[in-house]
Amino acid sequence: MPSLGKDGWRRLAPSLGLALLIVLLAFSYGFTPIGDEDDVWWHLKAGKIISDAGGIPPKHDVFAYTSSQIEWHNHEWLSQWAMYVLYRFFEVRALGGLRAVILAKSLVLAVTFLVVLRLAALRAGDVTTAAVMASIAISVSRFTINARPPVWSYCLAALYLLLLYGAYWRYDRLASRWLRLGVLPVIMVAWVNLHGGFVIGILLVAFFAAGSAIDGVLAWLREGRRQRIWDLPAMAMARGFALCAMGCAVRRRSTLMASKSMECSGA
Repeated sequence: MPSLGKDGWRRLAPSLGLALLIVLLAFSYGFTPIGDEDDVWWHLKAGKIISDAGGIPPKHDVFAYTSSQIEWHNHEWLSQWAMYVLYRFFEVRALGGLRAVILAKSLVLAVTFLVVLRLAALRAGDVTTAAVMASIAISVSRFTINARPPVWSYCLAALYLLLLYGAYWRYDRLASRWLRLGVLPVIMVAWVNLHGGFVIGILLVAFFAAGSAIDGVLAWLREGRRQRIWDLPAMAMARGFALCAMGCAVRRRSTLMASKSMECSGA
């Protein structure tokens, strides 16, 4: 790997400084007391129930009375289980259980806005402008960045966008494109169990597929229809995005079926 040298590090230093500033800003906004966030305690209690059952989410809503026999599709069970395991591990240690949950949430937010900074830099072409945009995004979102499962959807949605943009801009590099698209269904396996916002990921892939198809049609019309439309690079890109969207949907379905089989075996 070639060395950057003094000039390279000198050029890179402002960007690294801005990235560190965004990370610290996002972390500081996230590392705040729980306050009156009642949902946090509900998620912790749900995580305890899941943990006591050996990591298997309950089949019915244990918190309900009149609807206790209705099947419960808990799309946040993995977040709740992880929150409780973290809470229980650090509860008897110096950090404390609640501080550990807040710390974990703050780290997820720091990663989220670091990805947002990268996305904004790619779109704006300037790191300073991107840092301003990321700072505004952090300030606007400060009322919704609680220690709750939605923080995973914020992070994974930003990561999805970064991978999708990378695949879209590098459609001429097959290996790079398919590597990025291949990672998305794998991420979806975790996302469908972390938060119900996984639908955002499937929609993002579908939008990119539709956009690439529109690019292909427009290119085909500009070239006077001399080439078969399916042979155009943009249409190949659209097929790749469509396959990825179907892969994400299949991963979601297979994960739900696996969850059901776990419940049956644990019954």
